[in-house]
Amino acid sequence: MVGPLSESKISGSGLFYWCEGVGLYLSYLRKISKNQKNYRKEKPMGKKLILSFFLSFLFIVCLSCSSPDNGVTILRPNAKDVVKGGDSFEVRWKAEPAESEFGVMVTIEFSRDGGKSWEKVEENVQNSGEYVWTVPKVEHKKHVMTNKTFKLRVISQSKPIYRGTSELFLVKEEIK
Repeated sequence: MVGPLSESKISGSGLFYWCEGVGLYLSYLRKISKNQKNYRKEKPMGKKLILSFFLSFLFIVCLSCSSPDNGVTILRPNAKDVVKGGDSFEVRWKAEPAESEFGVMVTIEFSRDGGKSWEKVEENVQNSGEYVWTVPKVEHKKHVMTNKTFKLRVISQSKPIYRGTSELFLVKEEIK
């Protein structure tokens, strides 16, 4: 694809609907310019076209905001890992795209609620494939062993469409 959209990472269907809307608008403009006399007699498509463009734009923006994992595989932590809160843990990942495409820096985030909300661990981390993370302590009740599931993700800073999210893993803290 050539043009201003060639650098963006828009899904095929979203781009198709956007282009279809642009095509409809352009044909509508040609029709108006050829038939200025009959313009008032025809039902204008203006509101429908504006709505179509807005929905297409919204669809494309939503795709980029909530994009699924793409290009990054989280090697550690995985579902089998049990990590103690407060300890250091080596996070490992593999970025599939070339460094020229992916970038040299990543952001690492974690979630305490299965991926609904995220907290930054560190920004501007070298894309080396590993990072030593100090695991946050989990909330605990007196004299009880508490476990909590976390997720971790790694995101390219130059092209955030490249990201990877870990499976749920267990963080536990034993209270004595």
